[in-house]
Amino acid sequence: MNSEKRKSWYFQILYQKKKQQLSEKSIHKIPDRLKKHETNIERIMKRILRELFIDYEFQFPIKWANTYKIYDFKISNKNILIEVDGEYWHSAEDVKKNFMHLKNKKNDYLKNIIAKKRGYKLIRIWGKDLQEKYDDVKQRISEEIINY
Repeated sequence: MNSEKRKSWYFQILYQKKKQQLSEKSIHKIPDRLKKHETNIERIMKRILRELFIDYEFQFPIKWANTYKIYDFKISNKNILIEVDGEYWHSAEDVKKNFMHLKNKKNDYLKNIIAKKRGYKLIRIWGKDLQEKYDDVKQRISEEIINY
């Protein structure tokens, strides 16, 4: 079996095992109204985590008040959360801001506070960095998780 087939086979086994674990535990069920569609930058982050063989949960909910705050990724077996922020929606410096940007900024700030209060380390990654500095982001994620 060549190395590409082996990798593919290995990831299929990991995926099936993870899928089975989640269905058995039924933990962290997110109400459908809170689920969001996967973005391009979230797909890139998934690829990085898979390449680093890091087990994760996607769209991880933390209960807050009468609702949930959904974080993009939670690293399994560690209290580490990862948020990948698109420049437009999360108010990068060069974007003209409107009401939605202010609302998202407030939500990001609240998510930072909730994560800290619940004992999680929150890593924020800009989408532009994921797209333009892939190897640097991969190295940063690896170091952050190893050194935690």
